[in-house]
Amino acid sequence: MGLSSSKDTREQRQVLSFIELNQDGQLDEFLRAHPGLANSKLCNDSTNTMCRASFLGYKNIVVILVKHGADVN
Repeated sequence: MGLSSSKDTREQRQVLSFIELNQDGQLDEFLRAHPGLANSKLCNDSTNTMCRASFLGYKNIVVILVKHGADVN
């Protein structure tokens, strides 16, 4: 955990934090306000939201990302 980078925007760092802390309710609410972040590249473009959530095994987070239009490929 803690892969955030100074290159990432504040919003990207927030999404990463919600994912890493498995905060599904907060992520869902945040993505309603910022729908374009569901497919965000994170950590200097070394990963993305879906990869990070699936790597951590957070199925509930993956479901929320898909709900908000994240690409599963």
